Amino acid sequence: YWAADLGHARLVGLSTVRYRSNANSHHEVFISQDQVDWLADQLRSHADRPFIIMTHAPPMGCGLKVGMCRRPTGAHNC
Repeated sequence: YWAADLGHARLVGLSTVRYRSNANSHHEVFISQDQVDWLADQLRSHADRPFIIMTHAPPMGCGLKVGMCRRPTGAHNC
């Protein structure tokens, strides 16, 4: 896992520890507790900045499917 600055935003990449497939979401990834703790520390340490958080696939339990597009209101189409 890693973090980098992009202008005012903080980019964070989380690593796949393992994954599973199921009927609701193909290739959900598991993120280790060490990474979750590290991410919480990043969020606390840079609370005044927007974050962009990336993973290889949707985290387990989030309900997103691989290839599903989520975008902010008013953003261009995916």
